[in-house]
Amino acid sequence: MLADPPPPISHRSSPSDRTVAIVVCGCVALAVAALFLHGRGGVGEIPGFLLSFDSVALVSYLGTGAILLGQAAARDRRGLITLGTTYLFASLIILGHLIAVAGGRPVKPGRFAWDLPHYLWVIWHAAIAIGVLLYALEIPAAPRLSPRIWSNAFGAAGVAAMLMAVPPLASTQLPIQLWTAWFANADSIGNLLMNWAVLALSVAALAMVAWRRGRTSNLGLWLSVAMLASTLDVGVTGFSGDVYSAGWYIGRLLNLAASLIVLLMLMHEMIALYNDTIAANLDLRNQATTDGLTGLANRRAFDQAIEIEVRRARREAIELSLLIVDLDHFKQINDHFGHPTGDAYLITVSHALRNVINRPADMVARIGGEEFAVLLPCTDIRGAAHIAEALRLKIEELDLPAPKASLGHLSASIGAATLTAGAHAAAVSSLIAAADSAMYAAKARGRNGVAVSPLIIASLPPGTARQGIPVTAGLGG
Repeated sequence: MLADPPPPISHRSSPSDRTVAIVVCGCVALAVAALFLHGRGGVGEIPGFLLSFDSVALVSYLGTGAILLGQAAARDRRGLITLGTTYLFASLIILGHLIAVAGGRPVKPGRFAWDLPHYLWVIWHAAIAIGVLLYALEIPAAPRLSPRIWSNAFGAAGVAAMLMAVPPLASTQLPIQLWTAWFANADSIGNLLMNWAVLALSVAALAMVAWRRGRTSNLGLWLSVAMLASTLDVGVTGFSGDVYSAGWYIGRLLNLAASLIVLLMLMHEMIALYNDTIAANLDLRNQATTDGLTGLANRRAFDQAIEIEVRRARREAIELSLLIVDLDHFKQINDHFGHPTGDAYLITVSHALRNVINRPADMVARIGGEEFAVLLPCTDIRGAAHIAEALRLKIEELDLPAPKASLGHLSASIGAATLTAGAHAAAVSSLIAAADSAMYAAKARGRNGVAVSPLIIASLPPGTARQGIPVTAGLGG
């Protein structure tokens, strides 16, 4: 019996997910409110800020794209292919940003055509908005191309856009800070048109993903939050004021939030999926080794355990005992009372056996219809016979009605055998056969009794004292 498969990584958003998303949106709103209060106040340059910002954004976009494409490959979803390749494409644009920041020079630019950082910024945010919009509308980016071909096409386009950053880096007409040129030309018509175009795309993507996907999946919910942060970033960056102002830094933080939100959600879902998989594997293992009716170990678990215990008994020169418990006249019980009553009897007997066998190393297993096995490590033949008698009495005390039984209630015949410390040649099959033979001997003597097999006792090495353990019988024997 197989367990249900684990849920997909982008499961339906829950009320708790939506609550957390609302809190995050509230934090974003507070950041924008701070902009209106202090947006044009000068803060000054923070050394290394831009390099750190681009580096974190690059890693987060690469990670998000890789995870989304991995999901697409596992689930055959074209929408995830579009979204994943969009994030990978944006990561290449961010790499161009990083190169521009690290390799430019602090000289006032000459023409807007060479305003490379702003050009890359526009492609970055426009690409994300378009990719999210296509995902929200469930429009495959390339319906007739394989995921590999489409990913390569996105990658090639991103590399081409990034390589455009290389020639101007040698020019003395570019600033070291990628935002200076843009803000210096903030009043140009071309600049403003690009700002408005990217803002319109971002608003459209936000509206569509929130409306069509935000209520149906966790990924759609957090994409909505990320697009909110990205849209506000576009507005703040394009229209807030001078470089290194408080508003400028708030825009960078909003951009960073947009890049990390989806990645953190995917990582959280992956951890949850990993935990679900571990739990499912444990459940499968329990199902494979547990009897579904009684909850005891099943025949497979018993076979594995006795193999291990026999090897350990040989290695450590200790004794190992085995009891075979067979319920008397059980076929007549099923025929007379019906199988539901028979199943109830088996469950009751299993509880009784577990109440008697309580050492951690001992094992009780159901190995047949009405047959049980009890494995007793570090137990000699006298101890095995004592425990077998206790089990017989416990079953008798249950006073379960049984037809054709001598006492009118359910009873059991139990066979005991022991693998001694000196019986090095004895195998698992020998121990099972000896206990089984003893059980049939108990039945032959009238049932409701305990018998000890002489087979393993006779295999004691020379010089070992041999004390015969008699066959015992209960009241019904």
